[in-house]
Amino acid sequence: MAKNNAAWQTVTIKPLSGALDTRSTPEDVPLGTWRYKQNMMMKSGSTLCVRPGWEKLFAAADPYTNYDLHDQGSLALPTPDREPPNVIFAAQNNAGAHFLYVATSTRIYVLDEATGIWTTIASGLTTATQARFKAAQLQEKIIFTNNVDQPQGVTVGTPSAGPIPDLVSLGIQAAGVVVNFGAFMMLMDVNEGGLRHSSRIWWSDENLPFAWGIGGSSLSNFQDLDYGDAILAAVPMAGSLYIFTQSAIWKCNPTGDALTVFAFTKVYGEPKAQAKCLVYPNTLVSLGNSVIYASHESFYEFSPYVPEPTRDEWLYRGAALMFQGSGRATPACCQTPSAEARPLSDESNNDTDLEYWVSWPENPLDCVNSKTLVINTKYKSVDIVDFGFHTFSNYRPSVDDSDQCKSTNPLFIGASAGDDSLKSIGPIYSREVLTNPTGQGTIVEGEYVPFTGEYAYVGYYSILRMMLPFVNYDRDKIIRNLLLEVHAEDSAANNVIRMRVGNSFSESDPNLPDQKCAVLWHRLADRPLKCLDTMTPAQYVAANLIRNTGTNWPMLVRGRFLYFEVTIAAANGDPAIGAAACFTRAEWQTQLQPVTDY
Repeated sequence: MAKNNAAWQTVTIKPLSGALDTRSTPEDVPLGTWRYKQNMMMKSGSTLCVRPGWEKLFAAADPYTNYDLHDQGSLALPTPDREPPNVIFAAQNNAGAHFLYVATSTRIYVLDEATGIWTTIASGLTTATQARFKAAQLQEKIIFTNNVDQPQGVTVGTPSAGPIPDLVSLGIQAAGVVVNFGAFMMLMDVNEGGLRHSSRIWWSDENLPFAWGIGGSSLSNFQDLDYGDAILAAVPMAGSLYIFTQSAIWKCNPTGDALTVFAFTKVYGEPKAQAKCLVYPNTLVSLGNSVIYASHESFYEFSPYVPEPTRDEWLYRGAALMFQGSGRATPACCQTPSAEARPLSDESNNDTDLEYWVSWPENPLDCVNSKTLVINTKYKSVDIVDFGFHTFSNYRPSVDDSDQCKSTNPLFIGASAGDDSLKSIGPIYSREVLTNPTGQGTIVEGEYVPFTGEYAYVGYYSILRMMLPFVNYDRDKIIRNLLLEVHAEDSAANNVIRMRVGNSFSESDPNLPDQKCAVLWHRLADRPLKCLDTMTPAQYVAANLIRNTGTNWPMLVRGRFLYFEVTIAAANGDPAIGAAACFTRAEWQTQLQPVTDY
């Protein structure tokens, strides 16, 4: 930083890997930390890039029929009301074939991957506020449960689902949680004979997921945890099953004893007010050796190797949008926020890390997910996606028998909250949307033929916003040039970088709209999002020239607090399509001014 006003200094931020912080006051945001980061992502830990969008599921299929489930009709119900998918479940049979299931509030579907046709295997289920299905598989059996209806049993690859006779005999009418642990299927938070047992756990007979009932040689039985508590979710981890209730975390292990079968130990109990406990059940996701989930005020991580859930400060500050302000998540929509981990390959070092995607509703009146946080725990990075998804899943498509490796690239699938159809997230730099969601299929020779979907590719804005990393807040600074190191693909050439520089006398949040006490923004000229070279390297050498152009903005802006905002947009100001670009450095020429009287 300049020590006097006699010389211009260059201030550089490299890399642009600062965290996101929307929780701190503007002056308390650490230098180099982003105040807002939308539709961006970290690559290789140091490069900040525009985040790709999505397209319809199996977009390359030809002919394209109904792979994205844009038509939810069937022969029995040709003109149904379209319902948001609330679970996407990937299954596999013993031969290694893969199957994709989707459940809405009243129906369950399975995809024929060869034809792109979905078969309705269950319908007429209960429509209830926030009712969402959970699913688990053991052997070739799947159980779907939605906390309202009889749990539905499905044999993988068959076209039907229905109540499980043993559960009907036991009087188990509904369950809030289903999970596979080892050789057992488990149902938790159960309704038996019309009475809710929110802390009860039932398990099936060993390796017999549809066999339930006490007596004889059966190992099926039940166990109650603390009375009055409620089980919200469960996940296997490090050889044990961890059960998350409203006020505790329990560990379940096999005993080897046919009488007790399982032992349950409370490994964490909240000290008060459900501190550090799971609040939004569908945000609990395994990261391998740990889990992450949303509590009241932030995300927590828990593993078998720590005594209690932990809250990282960078994540507490970066994820504040989901927990603060008018658009925050609310327990009134506790079942709606949904999350999944997305494996992400880093080609620069042959490494793989995970992104944690979580969508939540900003409007508590409709409980429809409208915004998403993407969290990379490896690079301690959070960014905002200005779109919502009902649910997510990872799915590895089937392979033919000639492929000896039996391996395909996994798809990360999101159920769009915009058009209620399935999307494959990445790698295109646009968003494909269904434009005729009210179409209707036809019945031809006794077969249901889905209507043909019509689609459009739309763009999106990628935004970066920061208070410039200058100290000496008691003195004015002048900036006269801003340089941004840009690496753009040729496909991005029709887009621009839109720059705004702001100033204020007192600290101000650059995220605030135009109002009193907000930042005074000054828009600069757009710059093309492209490589600025006019010749190839050989041509530069032949002409005895060196490259001396960059993406920069000359200016003269003065203020005690200074800010900048970068928006990637189309040349006409519309949302950008095809804006594949990365940013590695930003620098300013600045001069510190003398102290003045106020």
